[in-house]
Amino acid sequence: MNRMPCRNTDDPYSDYSDWLNGEGVFAPVTEGDPDADRDAQIAEDDWLFNTLKSSLDPYIAALEGDANAKRNVE
Repeated sequence: MNRMPCRNTDDPYSDYSDWLNGEGVFAPVTEGDPDADRDAQIAEDDWLFNTLKSSLDPYIAALEGDANAKRNVE
């Protein structure tokens, strides 16, 4: 039995043909568009915020004379 657990040639980084062909561990990595991911997260957060805010509308009373009030106070 060999006392050496592995050889240099077992390492995927020492495969010269993969390096030449751009395969294996040397294959180019394609990542998604980070701006599109961020836009999707913002849209989801806005939806959640608006949903929670609208569920609280019956409990929030507008003050009389409030210029930003959306409902009439009777």
